[in-house]
This record gives sequence, structure tokens and C-alpha cells, in this order.
Amino acid sequence: MTSAQGAINVREKADTVEIDNNLVKAQFVTKKEYIEQKYFAKQSGQWVLVVESFRPPEEFPADGVQLFNSGIDKAHRLIATEGLNSVKIKEQKEDTVKIILTGSFRNATVEQTVQLNSNDNFFHIEISSELPGSPAKLEYLLSTFTLNLNKAPDFVYTPSLKDRVDDIIGDRAFYSPAVILQEGNLFTALVPDVDMINEYQILSPDARRARVDLDSGAERLFGVGLVDEFMTMPTGLDLNIRSGLTDKPIFSFGMIDVIPNYHVRWRHPNDGSMVRTLGENTVHYGFDLFIGAETPENIGYQMISRYQWEKYGRKEMEDARPQALPLEEYAKKIYEKTFQPMGEFHPPIPGYEDNGSFLKFEIDGQPVGGYRVTATFWNDLLDNMAWWNNMSDAVGFYYWGEKLNDPDLIDKARRTLNLALLAPQDNGLFPLIYRASDKKWIGNHFDPPLDQPSFEGQFVDEGGYQFWAYYHVNPNRFLTAKGWDSKSYNIASCSKTAAHMIQYYKQCEPDQRIISYVKRYADYMLTQIDDNGTVPAWITYDMTPHWVLRNSAHNGATMWFLAELYNVTNEQKYLDGAERIARFMTENILPRQDWKDQEHYFSCGPKPLWYKDDMWQGLPTRGVLSQIWAMEGFKSLYEASGKQKYLTAGEQVVDFFGFSQSSWNPHYIYTAYPFGGVDTDNGDAAWINGHTHHTSHALVWYGLELGRQDILERGVAAAHASLTLIKNDRHTNNNIYSHFSSYPLTTLITDWTAGENIEHGSWPCDGNRAAPGLCEGSGVNSGVGQAYRMLGGAYVNIKKDLAIGVNGVRIEDVKLNGRRLIIRAEGTMSKLKQPWEQPYETDMRIVGLPDDGIFELILNDSEPVDLSAEGLASIIIEVSPGGNVSVKQ
Repeated sequence: MTSAQGAINVREKADTVEIDNNLVKAQFVTKKEYIEQKYFAKQSGQWVLVVESFRPPEEFPADGVQLFNSGIDKAHRLIATEGLNSVKIKEQKEDTVKIILTGSFRNATVEQTVQLNSNDNFFHIEISSELPGSPAKLEYLLSTFTLNLNKAPDFVYTPSLKDRVDDIIGDRAFYSPAVILQEGNLFTALVPDVDMINEYQILSPDARRARVDLDSGAERLFGVGLVDEFMTMPTGLDLNIRSGLTDKPIFSFGMIDVIPNYHVRWRHPNDGSMVRTLGENTVHYGFDLFIGAETPENIGYQMISRYQWEKYGRKEMEDARPQALPLEEYAKKIYEKTFQPMGEFHPPIPGYEDNGSFLKFEIDGQPVGGYRVTATFWNDLLDNMAWWNNMSDAVGFYYWGEKLNDPDLIDKARRTLNLALLAPQDNGLFPLIYRASDKKWIGNHFDPPLDQPSFEGQFVDEGGYQFWAYYHVNPNRFLTAKGWDSKSYNIASCSKTAAHMIQYYKQCEPDQRIISYVKRYADYMLTQIDDNGTVPAWITYDMTPHWVLRNSAHNGATMWFLAELYNVTNEQKYLDGAERIARFMTENILPRQDWKDQEHYFSCGPKPLWYKDDMWQGLPTRGVLSQIWAMEGFKSLYEASGKQKYLTAGEQVVDFFGFSQSSWNPHYIYTAYPFGGVDTDNGDAAWINGHTHHTSHALVWYGLELGRQDILERGVAAAHASLTLIKNDRHTNNNIYSHFSSYPLTTLITDWTAGENIEHGSWPCDGNRAAPGLCEGSGVNSGVGQAYRMLGGAYVNIKKDLAIGVNGVRIEDVKLNGRRLIIRAEGTMSKLKQPWEQPYETDMRIVGLPDDGIFELILNDSEPVDLSAEGLASIIIEVSPGGNVSVKQ
């Protein structure tokens, strides 16, 4: 007789305790000196072993990964499975059971609890240890497991690449941390309990303080200073597929310190040097262990991303930060500051009028302009690249120009478009940068190694780690020299720019010049799609397609552009081209989430072009840029074709992207409030990176289309995070952005401007203002600009059960009783340490009502208002300094 699914079953005999809920099962077998732990899931009605606890061999092999060699220092290197030796049932109820394992390491005790709830497909596991000594000392306390598979699994996710045998994954890569492994339907995920990381933080006088790169000896830059109250014993993750101890992948989590190494890896030297002093003797950590044997192939990660947001991200949305002013005030202050002379903060270009960060001039009598880059060696460049893109900002200028009734912003939008349309075309291809000092166009910021043969299939392993440094391949990767020109067109950046031109056409004004211009580019790109559905990532000036990154996620940008062009022209050839690329993306990129893009090879954490997967984890290089392009691309393809498969593909990308977005507020990230911000890629850690600004548009769209509150919240969180690093007194006083560097580049950030990220290099630091289009400009133009345009100040959808505040408003409750609609809402900025002191107005949009008739709206304690469904679609509300929200009469 089979128990009902979800019922808690407990079996105990002489040496074994088993618990299950008919979905997953755990078995604890008492051996001579330890407890064997096995975790199972149902497959076709039978229990299948998925995960086992890992205990290193007593005779540790010389070629084994030394992280697991506790014999190096038995007093301070503690592996939980080596200490646990007894098991019993601690608590049993109808809907939950808790098992406790106990034991000791010499003078330290260890305890592990395993909790299973009915209907859960995971076990919640907590570890605690009482350490001896005054003060207590610890190198690590780790929980270790193996996946029941004698090879690297097909799908791997961890937060960061590893290059050396003694690399692990430090918690400064814990945006939404997990180790996820899947082979066919066999699935496991270890998800750290980040609430416990904050709750059980332990101060340490010598942890988190290493500031010298072990390889180069260089000291880390941009530091904001070490603050003792945040210097705690870290946690860390590890995955190893070539441990020398077992053929099975070993994955681990626990308390362990690291030394940040070159941009960015986390090393834990196994030489006894990493013992840390603790401020307490009792240590705690916890995690959830997901188990599956019937998990749909390649997409088990989706439930983990959703779970993390629902458990951690949703409650963090209740924090009033990071918004400290009405959104209109951010726009006004940023534009006021950056559209006037800025002196040393953005020196003028000789021969041009000084209008701060926006360059206004004429070409052949036509008014043109755009944001210029801030970096000293580029400050005369007006860019439409993948990182900072003036056409994206033009859309924002136009939106805010209309909203603020500011004709100067409309003029700036049109000038930006005019300049982009003046870029000379060669077979439709166009340069992306205008160098104002030379009055010339430049193809892009970097060329691939045009004279290098393909590295395909090559692999280099030097001294036990994967050596990488693209500087050795192409020293001109950033083309900093004045007068220098590239020799190629960057296709992803061209496609992104063309897509934003179409966005301008749709959202701002239908300028027919746009369609003529981008069609020439599209028609040539259609000829470049090969039988596999790929286009080149670079094409040289002599029209030669280059091999670098052709078969990569770069293709998503051109898929996005072609689908968007179909949406405004209805010409079938553009949809056909987009779908050919989509086939490549769904068959070759999505199964492994293989997001290789230019940022990995040509930006701050460069690697040689043969570098494909991390050999210690089987982890692909993955970038955020290409995920953003694919989210937009599948969105546009779904709109163009109506085919559900593209919406499904886009949703998969969105869920995977979630691991790059901070779903919590780690206590040790104190430079600025990190929630909602986005990383760069899994080889170059940074928090609240400038890519954050360009995610809100797609995230909000998917949240609305799919009716998913979690994605909608992600989009608004990203929009708000786009404002976090804007330097101003309110952000400082409200602990939004409160720690600053004295490093020369970061001193170029003045009030109402921003840096491009924080913690870049895995060290408490702020970033430089590389370009307004990567910092405060795109934050207000693309980040909050798109979310505000799509949702208004607050949004309610009755049919889809969605509710979200955008402009300093939180929706607390929505009830529709017959014709009476009752909404509870509050103003968030009243809860700040320095609240906003003035009442302000914004709009609330209520949609998805059952019919077009009249409804009675009761908003908080406002007098009831009778409005039609059409009237409710946009009502003006007032938010008081005390946080009351009412209908504007």
C-alpha cells in the first residue's frame, strides 16, 4: 500500500532511519565511525539515489584536491561528515519531521538537523558547531556531498568560474547563490540559506581582509575602507569534478575564508595559512538540498530561481530603499547636474561648447549630439556600443521630455538619433563611435585578433590552473589611443543599436528615416545567416566574417533586432531570419545556458579565446549582456509570431538570469545597498553593475505577459537598483550609498552622478563613472524610465493577480468584492531615516477588471470614488510625507 503524496513517513530500525514524503527520501545509516547519508527521489514510482554525503578517505591520496584533506590541520579544518556519528528523530508531526545527527571533532562538537516538510522536494539542513578555545579559531566547517553520477553532469550552475586547484567560490559572488547539477532527469541543487548568513554572522579580526593579489602582488584599488563591524567569517561554495578522490562531482558549502585573486577568483590556499579567529565559539549555517529524478531535462534551475526570489527577494522588496526621492526628482536633478559644465568631473572637448556630459553640435547643418564617455582617454567619444548605448538613452530622453514637459530633452533625443543615422553605412553595416576631437567615426572599441587563426578545440593547462589573459592576445582590446581606428564592425552592438532605433520609432516618434536605415543593415545581415542559424560577431572592413564568437550567444542581439524590424514592417523575410537564429539559440545556447559573449574575452576579466568551460567544475563562461539580448529577442519573436515556444524560451532565460541578480541584502556588502542589482558575468564579479539598467524593460514585460509576480518584482527591483549608486546626501543619510573611495577615478563621481558598479574585484569598493550611459544617465533613462512607462507609479492587474508599486508606493492588499474595489497602499519613503518631506503625485493603473462597467474604488481611507474600468486604467494619486496614499480629487 502506497502512502499519499505529501504524507510524512518515518521508518526506524537498528542502524537506519528513513524519512520521506513520497516525493523525496533521506536515509541515515549508522556505520562504525560515521553516519552515511543518502538522498533519493521518485522516478516511475521507484526510489532513485541522487545524492550522498561525502567523507574523504582516511588515507588521503597525494594527488587529491587538498581542500578536502582535513589532516592538514585536524583542529581547524572540519568536514561535518567526519564528525557526525549518531542519529535520532528529533521531532515528528503530521506535516513535518526533523532528524538530528550529532558528533564531535576532537574538542569541537557538531550537530546537523535535517527537516522534511510534506509536499517539499527539498530537505532543509542546518549545521552548528561549538568550537573550543578563547578565542575560537577555524579554517573551515564544510558540508560535502556527491551527485550519484560518475562524470560531470550536462548542466552545471555555480556563481563563479574557478581556474586553480585551490580556487573555491567566495560569498562576494553570492547574488542568488546555488550549486545546481542536472543530468537528464537527475537533479540536485544546494541553495544556501542566506537569512542564516545574516542572522548568524560572526565577527572576525582577520577574515575578509586580504587585499593583495597572490599572483601579481598588486594591492586592490578603489577601496572604501574596511569597516570592522562587517568583517565576518565568510561562507563559501565549491564544486569539483576532478577531485582525485571520486569520479562523482563533489559539492560543498560552509564557513570558509578566501583571498580574492585577479578579477575575479577566490582562492583558499591549503597550506594552513587560512585559519581565522572568531568572535564567538558557536557557528551556524544552513541550506536547502533539492532532490529530483523526474525533473524536466535542462530546466530544473527554473524552480530554484523562483524559489530564491519567493523566499528572499519578495520580503526584501518591503525595504523602502533604494528610492529616496520621487522618480521625477531623480530625473530633474540628474539632468540639471550633467547638462551643464562639470569642470574636472567631465572636462570639455576643445572646440566644442561645454554642456557637461551631453555634447551638442552640428554636422552639415544638422543638429546632433549625445552622451560622451567619461573616462579621460575616451571623453570625446559618443558611443552606441553594447555597454553604453546612446540610442537607448535617446528613448529615455524622449520619455522624460514628455513627462516633465521639457522640450530640451526632446531635442536631445532627436540630436542623438540624428547622429546615429549619420553613421556611414557599408553594405548596411555602420560604425558605432563618433570621435568628436577628430570628427571621425570608429568601428567599435576593440577588434578581435584579426590575424589569429581559430583557437577552436585548443586547451591550455599551465601549472594546474587554466591560464588566461587576453591582454597577451590583443593589447589594443580597448583602443585607447587617440586617432586609432578599429578594423571591424561589432555585430551585436550594431544589432542592439538598430533595435533601440526601432524602440525609438515605436515609443517616441515614427521617424521613417529609422526604417530606411535599419533595413539596409537588416538586408545585409540576412545574407550572413548560415545554415546553423548564426551570424558573425565581427565583420571586418573588407566584409570578411570573423570566426571569433560566431557560434555564441551573441546571435541573440541580431535575433532581437530582426524580430523587432518585422514588428514594424510586417516583412516576412525579417521574421524568417529571426526564427532561423532562434533555432540556433534554443538548440545550442539554452540547454546548457551557454552565455558566452564579448564581455568574457574583451572586458575587465579577459580570457584567451580558447577558454570555454572551467575545467574544475564543467562550468561554461556566462555573461549577462547576451542574456539581456536573448530576453528581448524571444520577447520580440513571441510578439511577432505568437508562438508559445518563444515565450517559453524567453521565460527560461529570465529564470536563469535571476541568478545574476541580487535577491537579498548581504550584511558584508556595505558600500551600497545591493538588492536588485545585477552582475557582469561569472568571471568578473561586480554588484549593481551598469547592466542592471537595461534589464527592467524585458523583466517587466515578462512579468506582465506571464502573470508572474516574481518577475514583475525583479523588474522593479532592477529599476530601483539603477538609481542606487547616484551620489547624493539622501542616499548617504539613508544608507543607500554611503561608503566612498578616495581613489582618483572614483573622485570623479560628484553629486547626482554615479559609478558603474561596486565591489568590482571582490573588495569593498565603489566604481568609476565610465560613462553617463552606464551610470546615472541610463539609470534614469533605461532603468526607471522603462519601468515607469510600462507600469506607472503603481500597477494593479485584477485578472492576473499582479500588484506592484514603482514610484515610492507599496501595494499591500487588493480585494474586489462585486463592484467594490478596495486597495490598501502606503508610501515607502516615509519609512526612511531621512524621509521625503513633500507630498507628490503619481499615477496608479488598475486593469484586468471583469467588465467595462462602473466600480467603486476605496483607496485606504479615501472617500469612495465611482469610476469606469477605463477611468481606473489611469488615476492620479497623492502620496503624503507621512506615507498616506489617496486619490487626487
